[in-house]
Amino acid sequence: MVSLLRTARDADLIGEARDTTDWGVPSVTRHQQNAHRGGFVPLTELITDALPLAAQVDPETVRRLVSGWGGQSFNLLTRLWMHGLTQAALYSPDEAINSLTASGDPAFWSFAQEFVAIIRTQLVGAGAEAIARLIERVMAEGPLRYTTDQGEQGDVDWQARARDREIWLRLTAISEHAPSA
Repeated sequence: MVSLLRTARDADLIGEARDTTDWGVPSVTRHQQNAHRGGFVPLTELITDALPLAAQVDPETVRRLVSGWGGQSFNLLTRLWMHGLTQAALYSPDEAINSLTASGDPAFWSFAQEFVAIIRTQLVGAGAEAIARLIERVMAEGPLRYTTDQGEQGDVDWQARARDREIWLRLTAISEHAPSA
């Protein structure tokens, strides 16, 4: 997968502000939105389908592989790493939530579907400290995500709307899946 993504980058399918390999994959897991799509969709579905079985056979090796995806600069690998964080056989709830909290901006702020999947599968078992750090990051960074300068946008404050949506989405997922006190 890494070599394919490097080739895509060399062919200018992946650039600074665009990644056509990622755009063509609505979900890294098997999903109705992926129907009738080619490109990287079959490969990402194969990987996410095989991950639970592979984790049962050799969890240490699979965890090393998944952790390595998190260190790559490709959106698809970041999304696959985030999917790996949902796997209880690979990551404890605290490990998954702490990894998400410590992740770079693209993982934390760009991939809402994968963010919510981690929260949905791992938050209920996470400790209060890990959850508090996650909430603190959302609350501290969320308001800073977009500048308040409206420039030539007139009276449409699209930055605030986008920022508020990203914060709301994350805090709603956390509140819906946090363990009861």
